[in-house]
Amino acid sequence: MRILTAMLAGLLLAGVAEAWEDDSLIPIQTIMLEAGNQSLEGQIAVGEVIRNRALRGDLSPESVCLARRQFSCWNDRKQAKKRLSRASGETFQRASRAWAESEHSQLVGESTHYHTVDVLPYWAKGHKPAYRIGRHLFYEGIK
Repeated sequence: MRILTAMLAGLLLAGVAEAWEDDSLIPIQTIMLEAGNQSLEGQIAVGEVIRNRALRGDLSPESVCLARRQFSCWNDRKQAKKRLSRASGETFQRASRAWAESEHSQLVGESTHYHTVDVLPYWAKGHKPAYRIGRHLFYEGIK
């Protein structure tokens, strides 16, 4: 994993856009786009949400991330790819670490949803967040 991460980070720093075309990177990209401005802990928590949804729905993490209107960063894919093309290798490495660590962490329990403190999505109305990490609120028990 470290060799792949270092190699990909080098390609990104060199401006090789094709480096993003590997679908297995979708969860890492999602963490970058959704929580790139958060602490490592906040990024790990987003990784946990992706994993929790995948387990609950017996889906791949990639399909969970790209499901219609589930992670707002992918609502406009052209804009997402544009943002990713400007990301640094350091940003990628941090999100990669968060994704790897999310496999064994339990920062947000069984949370399957989250949002920033700046919005109140329709699905959050009437529910109390179970966790707050940085500027994200995490929820368990959302259908």
